Amino acid sequence: MRIAAANIAIYELVGSSSTGTGSVCDAAQDELFVAGGQVVLDLRASIIKDNSVSENLKSYTTEMQKHCLIN
Repeated sequence: MRIAAANIAIYELVGSSSTGTGSVCDAAQDELFVAGGQVVLDLRASIIKDNSVSENLKSYTTEMQKHCLIN
């Protein structure tokens, strides 16, 4: 889902850059560029969080195996 959102933002950014010229279009393109950048930053933060959750779960399951609570 996150990747799809990033692809949509990039598609909108690329599509915007190929249409028309002028200050209004430039402002819209700049706004989409910033939004696209935010999507990338959000994706990065989400990946970091997912990795942290994964590592915590791995540590927990390893600890539970030591205590023979799970096989």
